[in-house]
Amino acid sequence: MIAKELIDALSKCNSDHKVHIVCEDEVRYGTDRNFKVYEVESVSSAETVPCRLDDGSPYLKYGKDEDGYSEQVVIIQITNDV
Repeated sequence: MIAKELIDALSKCNSDHKVHIVCEDEVRYGTDRNFKVYEVESVSSAETVPCRLDDGSPYLKYGKDEDGYSEQVVIIQITNDV
């Protein structure tokens, strides 16, 4: 999702409501808990380089790579301490 799509989706919501993020990825938490709940702490932008760690998981390196490449991205900082 790009920032414009997120802004458009959020603009359709009640602006007084808290924002939570849920994750239904690979891990299942049992029959009564099929997702985790997160709360948004902050939104910012950063210069990053997308990459993968040795185990294949996605990662963002902050700043530019050795060739000077980077992408400006929006970072949504979340917490599971809701």
